[in-house]
Order: sequence, then structure tokens, then C-alpha cells
Amino acid sequence: MASCSRALQRLLLRPMFGLILVFVFFTTVLHYFIESNEDLSITTEEPTIMTEEPWTNGDMDNIPTFDSNTVCDGECDDNDEKFITYLPHSQFNNQRIELENAILLAYYTNRTLIVPPLVLGHISAWAPFDKLYGYLSLKLHKDKCSDRGLKPKPTGMRRTPSCDSWTMLNWYEVYNLTAIQKEERIRMMSAPSFKVEWIKKALQIKDDDIKYFKDDTLYNMMVYDDPQSTTVLGKYQQRTDISDFKSLPQKLLYFNSLFGGSRVLTELEKHQQLRRRILRHFIFIYPNVMSTANKIVAKLGGERSYIGIHVRVSDGPFKRGAQQIVESIMRKLSSLNSTSDETDLLQSRTCQHDSGPINDKMIYMATDIVNSRQTKEYGLLYENFPCIMTLSDFDPLLKDLTSVVNKWDNMNMYKFLLPFVDLIVSAKGGNFIGTSHSTFTRYARLLNKMFLLDEIK
Repeated sequence: MASCSRALQRLLLRPMFGLILVFVFFTTVLHYFIESNEDLSITTEEPTIMTEEPWTNGDMDNIPTFDSNTVCDGECDDNDEKFITYLPHSQFNNQRIELENAILLAYYTNRTLIVPPLVLGHISAWAPFDKLYGYLSLKLHKDKCSDRGLKPKPTGMRRTPSCDSWTMLNWYEVYNLTAIQKEERIRMMSAPSFKVEWIKKALQIKDDDIKYFKDDTLYNMMVYDDPQSTTVLGKYQQRTDISDFKSLPQKLLYFNSLFGGSRVLTELEKHQQLRRRILRHFIFIYPNVMSTANKIVAKLGGERSYIGIHVRVSDGPFKRGAQQIVESIMRKLSSLNSTSDETDLLQSRTCQHDSGPINDKMIYMATDIVNSRQTKEYGLLYENFPCIMTLSDFDPLLKDLTSVVNKWDNMNMYKFLLPFVDLIVSAKGGNFIGTSHSTFTRYARLLNKMFLLDEIK
């Protein structure tokens, strides 16, 4: 070791070698500085991408689009057709809300909706347009990954997600959007890419044909369907009426985000009815999801025979408020046992345990924690309600999911589909109790009404 140290000292004394070391040092620092301050703005220079885009096998003609039965209500022809699209962000339920709002907005404005891909797993939260666009168009590409799909290749980009942490699906594979198109005469087409250059090529439009909505905040714009509405903005920053969009001449309206439960209002009765009809098609059609969920429901005694709950306590404000969330759910569960109307609705099974007859309703819990029985936040729930079952109690029934492979990237879909099954099983209970402010809970409540009461409010 000492001889190596002396040799290194002799090298450092040589002028030329010292200059080389100085050059390497400053080059490394400069590279780090540039990378740390990378600008993810839209650029006309295309990043290196896959030779085949998702689900089209490199052929744009194979993109699902509206059929000849969908028309423009006699108000336009092909040359006059206009479009809208948006950037997806956050997890599945947030993207589902974006899709719901986008379909409504397409109907309101008489534009064709370009449906972006659904990203499952690792995806950015909301960000200003340029940063979110940069993340989606530059970082979410499988060609940046190793052949084994486990680690990202060195790309010079920071925070590139590992290849097995995310995948993309066509929304047409998840929901029956074709039925919505035909029944509601809403024009839609699915896009295999987020990139402006791809959209310009597909639609044969130019930069001047695009209007961007680059919001500074997540809740920037609320869209009013009723021009006479006096609904307050609340957390939103500005009011936009449908007429404001209809007057825009650009061929494409490109939105930063369309997330928000009250972003696109349906205050007119005809629009409330439209939304209900649309949401009735938001039932999973992806392979093995419904069939697997139904097997678990059967083991629980069938629909209405148990109580479904959703407890989210693993992240952000939900983790900080874990105790309050659990206590709130416990109170609601206890109240079900003493409410005659709910008891008549449930017809719940009881389970065998050593705690006596109190709180013996069968409960299925959807949760964001794998080992909930070993997690302290759930202790009170299990102590007071011993008949709680979770997805991990039904491992043998999940085997059909292990063979589902995404045809785009050959990714095994097992871990991506588990939350869907969890959602459906919890929603098929005779009653559903969830976590406030959770989009998972909001969707489960919607499905609960659809499955059991055929009621959507």
C-alpha cells in the first residue's frame, strides 16, 4: 500500500498528469452542474425512443380511433375537426379522473379526444407543463433500460425510473371506451405517445395549430358547463366557460392536467345524465382482473355478504393522520352493527373467532400496506374487528394474474393488477367505508353503487 502511495505522489508531481487531472475535475463538475439544472422544456429535438411505439407495432394506422358511426352532429367535416389532449400524472385513480374530465370536455367542445397512454407504477406527480412533459416524453422510454429490464442504462438523465417499476397501457384495453364513443357520439382516438412531434405528424398540424394550457398550479382552471352558474371556485384559481373553448381557433388544445373531482362541472341535468352513462363503462375489461376479483368475492360469501373498507395510511398526509383515519373507520364500522337499514342491506356472513359475537361481520380491507397484521397502525382494527381479510389471504386465487403480460413491453402485469383486484373486491361488499380524500376510495364508492345499486350520483 505504501509503495502505491509513493508511486501516486510521483505521478502527481508530473506537470502533464496534473493538468489532465485538473481538466477531468472541472469537466466532471461542469457536467454535474448542467445535469442538475437540466431544462425539461418542450424541444424540437427528438430524444432517442423505441422503434415501436406502444400497442401500434410501429404502425400509426393500427391506433384505435373513432369509427364511421361517430359523427360531428352535422356541425363540421374532417377538415374542420379539432382535438384536445392532456398530460397524465400521478397514480391510476388520478389518471382515471383526468380521463373522465377529458371525455366530458371533448363532448362540451365538440372536439376529438386524443387519449394518452395510462402509466402504471412509477410516474411523476403533477408538475408545471414543461417539467411534466419532459418527464413523460424523455424519461419514460424502455430503450433507456438494460436488456434484463432491471436497471436503467447510463443516459445522462437523472432520476430515470428502473424498467420494471412502470409500464403503459392503452385505455381501450382497460375500459370499453368504444361503447362510449358509439352511445354518446363522442369522438376519441388513442395516442401511443405524449410527444408533440408525434401528435403533429399524426394530425398533420403545425406549431401554430396548438394552444397549450400551462398551469402554474394543480387546481388552476374550473370549467363551467352552465353559463349562469354561481358555483364558487373554491380551491381553483379561475373560471372558464365552455364558450371560451369553443371560440378558440387552434386545431389542438393541449392541457397540462385535467385532474380534479370538480374541475369539469356537470351542473346541467343533461350533462349529469351524460356523466352517469359514461361512468357505467368505467368497469375493468383487462384480462383476468374481474374474474380473479369475483373468485375472491365468492370466497367471502358473494356480493353484499361482507363489508368493504379501504384504509390508506402509508404515505404523505395519510401517514401523518393514520390514527384519525383508523379511528374514523372503526366508528363507521361500529355504527353499521346498530343501523337496521344497513343490516338489511348487508346480509353479512359472520366468521368464527374467540372474541364472542360482537363485531363479527366479515370485512374485506383494501390497503396500501402488504403486511397490515404486522403494522402498528392497523392494530386497533384487528383487535376490535377480528374478521378482517385482505388480498394476501387469497394468494392461491391470484395465480391467473401471474400469466398476464403486457404486449407492448413484455412486462409481467402481476404487481400492476393487484391494486385493481383489491379495489373491485372492496367495492363489491354490501357497504363500503373508505379513507377521506383518497382517489382510490372515491372510485371504490362509485363502483360500489354501480355493482350493487346501479346508482351513480
